[in-house]
Amino acid sequence: MKHPLLRYLLVWIINLAIGLPTLYAQYTIKHFTTKDGLSQGSVYYFLEDSRGYMWMTSQNGLNRLEGSRFRTYAHADNDPGSIGKGEVRGLVEAPNGDLWVGTEVCLSRYVRRTNRFQNYYLVDGRGKRQFSQNRSFFVDDSTVWFLNSLRGVLCFNFRRNKLYTLLPNVPYDFTPISREVVMDKLNGQLWLRLPKGLLRYDLRTKQQYYYLTSRTDDRIGKERVLYALCEGPGGSVWISTNKGVGYLKAQEYREYNIGINTEDDVVYTLTPGPDSLIWIGTSRSGILVMDPKTGQIKQQFRRSPLQANSLADNHISELFVDRKGWIWVNLDPKGVDLLYPISLKPMFTEDSPLDSTDFNGYSVRGIAQDKEGYLWAGTVIDGVRRINLATGQMKRYSTKEGLTSYWVGSIMCSSSGQVFIGTNGGLASWNPSRQRFTTQKIPNRADPVKANVIRNIYELTPSVYLLATSAGMYTIHHGQRLRYLYDSTSTYSGALYHDRENGLLFVGRRDRDLQCFSVRGTSIRHLYNTLPGYSPTSFHKQGEWLWIGTDNGLVKYHIQKRQVIRRFTRQDGLPDNSVFSLLPDADGDLWISTNHGLAIFDRKERFTVLPEMADIEFMSYAAYQTDADHLFFGTTTSLYQVHPSRIKHMKPPIVRLVQLSVNDQPANELPKTIDESDTLRLAYNQNNISIQVAALDYLSSIPPHYQYRLLGQSNQWINSEANPQIRYTNLSPGWYGLQVKALASNGLWTPAKTLSIYVDQPFWQRWWFQLLIAIGVLGLGYWLVKVYLHRKQQVQRRLTSQLMAAQESERHRIAQDLHDDVGNTLAAAKGILGRVVSQKKSPDVMKAQSLIEKAGQDLRTISHNLMPVEFETYALSYVVRQAVEKAGEASGIQFDFLSVGQEEHISPERSLVIYRIINELLNNILKHSGAQTASIQMLYQPESFVLTVEDDGHGFNKQNNSQKGRGIGLKNINSRANYLSARLEISSNESGTSIILEVPYD
Repeated sequence: MKHPLLRYLLVWIINLAIGLPTLYAQYTIKHFTTKDGLSQGSVYYFLEDSRGYMWMTSQNGLNRLEGSRFRTYAHADNDPGSIGKGEVRGLVEAPNGDLWVGTEVCLSRYVRRTNRFQNYYLVDGRGKRQFSQNRSFFVDDSTVWFLNSLRGVLCFNFRRNKLYTLLPNVPYDFTPISREVVMDKLNGQLWLRLPKGLLRYDLRTKQQYYYLTSRTDDRIGKERVLYALCEGPGGSVWISTNKGVGYLKAQEYREYNIGINTEDDVVYTLTPGPDSLIWIGTSRSGILVMDPKTGQIKQQFRRSPLQANSLADNHISELFVDRKGWIWVNLDPKGVDLLYPISLKPMFTEDSPLDSTDFNGYSVRGIAQDKEGYLWAGTVIDGVRRINLATGQMKRYSTKEGLTSYWVGSIMCSSSGQVFIGTNGGLASWNPSRQRFTTQKIPNRADPVKANVIRNIYELTPSVYLLATSAGMYTIHHGQRLRYLYDSTSTYSGALYHDRENGLLFVGRRDRDLQCFSVRGTSIRHLYNTLPGYSPTSFHKQGEWLWIGTDNGLVKYHIQKRQVIRRFTRQDGLPDNSVFSLLPDADGDLWISTNHGLAIFDRKERFTVLPEMADIEFMSYAAYQTDADHLFFGTTTSLYQVHPSRIKHMKPPIVRLVQLSVNDQPANELPKTIDESDTLRLAYNQNNISIQVAALDYLSSIPPHYQYRLLGQSNQWINSEANPQIRYTNLSPGWYGLQVKALASNGLWTPAKTLSIYVDQPFWQRWWFQLLIAIGVLGLGYWLVKVYLHRKQQVQRRLTSQLMAAQESERHRIAQDLHDDVGNTLAAAKGILGRVVSQKKSPDVMKAQSLIEKAGQDLRTISHNLMPVEFETYALSYVVRQAVEKAGEASGIQFDFLSVGQEEHISPERSLVIYRIINELLNNILKHSGAQTASIQMLYQPESFVLTVEDDGHGFNKQNNSQKGRGIGLKNINSRANYLSARLEISSNESGTSIILEVPYD
């Protein structure tokens, strides 16, 4: 039978006949193909790495699923950092996060830190590469185990770069569509599939054991063709053979007949799955789920061309169970299917055009659950469905079963178990014993048609029901007697709420208002109308508030005050202003269906819109709650089931920073990957960055929605509808905080992924450089000031030198003039007086002669003092000693002179200046000190000449002298000391005066 549709129909009929479960009620199936970026549809190896990425091999490279799209790593001849050439076989993760894969030519290592590959080739004895097929199957922190087509089972210690042969010459074929090896490191054994049979290698004893082969030392004694194997509990393995599925542990072997024709249907893969069941992938029968205790098939997943929630193909080459218990399936060559629990997303009821009991795209209105647990759902034009929630099977009821109309407006299951259906042809009640409906008409002579359009049925008491119709309200007693209640001219919308606590009944009128009635037992009395112009559709009471869904938003109404407190619309986050139903969950949040999507309204009065439901058009009066965690909503095409707790508390997807580029170049040399880094430090000229991000949300059926911001630049979130390439340019130096979050399929934002970014300042903006500049400026300023002062001092010294030279020159001239002119005149006068005295001795003349003689002596003294001393001839100490002795002889003061140290050479010019200072000090002692004793000490130190002059006179006040200009003598001493660059210290009090002059050598 070649026609695929006819073949499907035959399989479907057979399955119904034998009762084989082909149910999808527990799982939702999502398809991934090359349209999603998958490099090729044949995937033989899966891996969920430590960061949550799903990796898949193919015949055209390695694929990584980044949320809704794949990233492909393919071989490139001109790129030595690309993966090895050919089909990728084997996929294992090392403890450090690196991946090891086998290719057709080499062993490839994916280095997570650099996002690049390192390739390892076998070489022969001459060092020439040997291109061979490889399949990695286990890795630890130092060694990777792999199969090689030339040398058997090998171990490569990548830390030591050493290759070891574990099992040479193993008869192994590289059939890609099989699980061929199991490394049980815990129990120290390696299981290897052979073309016929199985080999177990003991890693501790190096012993080999054979099973299901034709060898004489076989431990089972049965020969089988093996296709796949997987690890079981306690050192066991599960295997698939040409006879079915087997369980092997030591010498215990059990075989199970799984009900497939092993002649043309092969078990290509098997793996332990959720609930300890064994998931089996076949070549023609899809997926079988087996109970390992009984060997019975509990469930089957197949290809159904007429159902979206089915496998893409029945040819299963590989199965993989991730850490969440989700099933990943390769349907060679049609890509990958993901099976995940149905409760994680709002799920619609599957339709099949071949099954008339399905909804078949009809609008659903009116939902209720009976006492037996069946869910009843009405349609607008195709009758009623009764749904078995445990199996998902439906049964259709229409006019053949007694309904007077295919149109259903409401359904109510009474406390006694009676099922009522409101139609546009009266009120129908279900008779379970007869499996038929009976219909009761509403008598209304004014408008019998509208009166029989039943829009809502409510159980007021166990014996009295309230009917809201298009022509007024009615009560029905004991299921028989009808009584008109109120307003036959109004069309009631079907919105009805009974507040039993306050004895109030709220009923909505279409396009008019909300009516409030008082209820006492079966007595109903109208109180007031409110919300004029609104069409109420649904109610939920929360304390003193009544939440009302209307055609103009969600209304918060105060029951006692009869007042609208607030109205919520689209501007407040509501998906649409037409609100159809309000159902509370266990947390007290409201699930709100609208004309354009489903939203959660929490206790803080905030809306969360479910992204995947944004385009769904829901129906009014089509919502039901079986319990706090099972909500049902009718739409224009089907029935949706929602599990609030699982959706709201679903673990959010991980947001990953996938790739960093700096200045438009990939940054692959970071110490860690950009996703594992807490801080990114960049140089000042690396201030243009782009980061690609991905949310690992494998369930979402809509494009990802992201928000990101860069703290330090802006606090505003930026929206992005696709996998964003976050880009920032010309970042100024400083600290930044990048935050990225994604909108999950449950409508909640993921926790923000944060990365600290620091852009270094250029060296000219750093503190140490600025400190150096400041020090340099200060140093330069200091140097300039010093140069200025030095030059000024040099100028001053030059001027002083010139002044002193002029003084000495003038002294020499005056002394010469005194000696030559005045001295000669006095000598002549003395001679004249001498002759006069010899002729006549007069007392006056003799006195005059004596005075002239004294004047001549004084003149010679003054002339001598004025004449410069020839220090080229005489030493300074000698000249000073002579001056001190003369001062002592000329006065009554006792002078002491002391010269210590080896006399250093001081230039004549400087010696003359020192001599003038000493003369000035001697004159001060003689004229002003009133001293009895005085001492002059000359000390020749290695670096300087020190002069100390002390006396025991009455001293002087330096402050007063300073205020008076310190006198000509002190000024002369200071100016000469400055000229010598000498240090001058003057200490004076009533006990005496001490002056120290320290003169550096030339």
